[in-house]
Amino acid sequence: MAFGPLPDLIDAPVERLYEVYLQTMERDHAFRLQAIYGDQPVPEGFHELHPMSLDDFVKRVRNHESAPQYATGLRRQIARQAAAYGVDVNAIVTKTIPTRHAA
Repeated sequence: MAFGPLPDLIDAPVERLYEVYLQTMERDHAFRLQAIYGDQPVPEGFHELHPMSLDDFVKRVRNHESAPQYATGLRRQIARQAAAYGVDVNAIVTKTIPTRHAA
């Protein structure tokens, strides 16, 4: 659960929002594996992380932004999840952390 103000992702570029999404998904995935397997090794091939591609993510963001009632909802949801998992959103948005999908 996030405490305090949520990071502001409303005006963040989609590529930076995607990096926040990726880091949040990685932390969520690790948390879930820890909850399921504890100290036991994860069976090979089980529970692999399959995040959305950048293209699919951009389509989802643009789809949400096209409907006024959903325009900021996805960005706020990602901000809540990132805060809950301790992702350094400010470092990502201010470009002090390089994105993995950049050419």
